[in-house]
Amino acid sequence: MIPRRKLKGPSPFANEARWLQKASSAPSRDILKEMREKGSKGSRGTREEESGQNEIKFRIMKSMISADYIEREKEKLSETFFELQEIEETKVNLFFNEKKRLKEAICEFYLFVKKLQAFQELNFTAFRKINKKHDKIMNSQEGAIRMSQIVNSRFNIRSLTLNILRELESLMSHLESGDSKKAMNRLRVPPITDIVEGKTNHYLLIFGALFGTCLMFLLASIGLFFLKNATFDVENLSKTIVLFRPTLLVALFIIFFALNMYGWARAGVNNVLIFEIDPRDRLTAIQMGCVGAGLLLIWLVCLWLFFLLSSNLVALSFRPFVNYIPITLDLLFLLVAVFPSKGSTLWTTQKFFWKLLIRELKAGFIPVAFVDFWFADQLNSLAQVFLDFEQTLCLIATNKINLSFVPDPIDKIESCTSSSVDYGFRFVFWILPAYIRFAQCIRRAIDSPKRRAHHLQNAAKYSTSFLKVALAYAYAYSGKDSTAFAFWIVANIIASLFTLVWDLKVDWGLFNLKKVLKTILRDELIYGHGETNWLYYAAILQDIFLRFAWLAKYFIGANTDSQLAQIWQTVFAFLELVRRFIWNFFRLENEHLNNVGEFRAVREISLIVINEDEIVTLESLMDMKEHPELHKLKAH
Repeated sequence: MIPRRKLKGPSPFANEARWLQKASSAPSRDILKEMREKGSKGSRGTREEESGQNEIKFRIMKSMISADYIEREKEKLSETFFELQEIEETKVNLFFNEKKRLKEAICEFYLFVKKLQAFQELNFTAFRKINKKHDKIMNSQEGAIRMSQIVNSRFNIRSLTLNILRELESLMSHLESGDSKKAMNRLRVPPITDIVEGKTNHYLLIFGALFGTCLMFLLASIGLFFLKNATFDVENLSKTIVLFRPTLLVALFIIFFALNMYGWARAGVNNVLIFEIDPRDRLTAIQMGCVGAGLLLIWLVCLWLFFLLSSNLVALSFRPFVNYIPITLDLLFLLVAVFPSKGSTLWTTQKFFWKLLIRELKAGFIPVAFVDFWFADQLNSLAQVFLDFEQTLCLIATNKINLSFVPDPIDKIESCTSSSVDYGFRFVFWILPAYIRFAQCIRRAIDSPKRRAHHLQNAAKYSTSFLKVALAYAYAYSGKDSTAFAFWIVANIIASLFTLVWDLKVDWGLFNLKKVLKTILRDELIYGHGETNWLYYAAILQDIFLRFAWLAKYFIGANTDSQLAQIWQTVFAFLELVRRFIWNFFRLENEHLNNVGEFRAVREISLIVINEDEIVTLESLMDMKEHPELHKLKAH
């Protein structure tokens, strides 16, 4: 008999022994007994019996397996599931991204084919008119003979472009799940005239209703202000003007810009190309006018409420809420600019505006496009808005307007303009638009060596604004010294002459010195020829007058009290908006003629940069075989 050898350490069959012991425990024996009792009835083969047996087997397995083991297996399965889910989500996201990019590429290609079709028709029309004119003058039929050859020439085969357009429409319809109407809405480009049947009339009705309501509240506010039974605190009139003026200027600027858009569209100036806007997803002139009229209506309603609560026509208990109205008005304007109106055309304009504003703050560090320095010029005309917002913040901080949520300042300040801190902030807000434009000119001088002198001259023009503001502060700190006043006057005259010459010669393209004896206008004019040339001369005269309007502004402000001075300051701020409104017409006319002269129909040919890593990831994911654990998860 061979003696058994003792093993060192735990037995290799210890786990199996414990498992058998667990399987033979009381719950397992009870389950087996129950299964034998059910099996003794002899009714096997049916689905109920099979499901019952499966349930019993599951209960046996559950009784034999510990809870910790079940939790560990669940964790493993969940980890595998989420890994596979992440892979599948990556596949789906890449697929939809590629589908979106394909739609964008089809839309761009469709637009280019449409332009090619337009050029094709233009060329054929040009040949037809030339030959017709030739036959009429020469009294011959040679032009008609040539036209028979031109009709069948290759450049006039319109079936090629038509077939391409049909294929693109069919492909887009397929990508839109067979919805041809949705596909055509995505492909179709609105005309440059901004006149769309149906939609234009609808927005005209909205604009008319908004304008009529604005007129009603304007008359109500004027009547309330001059009502005998309504008394107002005239001493606070200057504060009221400062609080309400910036939002009024913003609303008027948007309305003026809508009129600019309408004038450009009517004259054929392609502002969509110049501003590099998506031609399919943008606000038209009438839609922009509705936005401006809506903001103006909000402003007039708040002004009417301010006059009403400030008067004796309502209970005195409402008087403390008066100062909240202009603050609420500022917040409403900010909400319109910030709140994302997704699903509407306004959302695209909001995104464009904020991207443009961020680019302005990065001035000098990024390349400059036309829309960047054009918008910076608009900000220069809105300098009063920046100053008024700074003054509003100062009035709130010093508790010059009673607001319950603003504590009393520790250091009492009699006036905002007497604080050195306010002087510093006011200086920054005053020169900020000019600095943005100055930094853009320096950046363009670096990026364009061939026109470096031109851009440096433009930068020098905007640097005169720094000199004006610095001398204005020196004049104020010197106690209105005559020497400082003389320097300030000279600096303003130099700056006005510099900007005036630049406006007329460079920005508008007028005053061609080579033929100044004949005319000061250029050969190509968009807004008028012959008898209507007076528009250009009137624009030149108004630009000269408004460039030197600061003289009247200074002398009126120096000889009037603060309330009347604020009223005149509002008038001159409005005149600056009018000057910029007229300037916009001729600035974009000059840019449009430059594009035409260079035969530029698009700003650039944009090709999507191929990301090789993304392509490799996409191919590897799409070619990946399904993980074997995926079938197990699906089975579970």
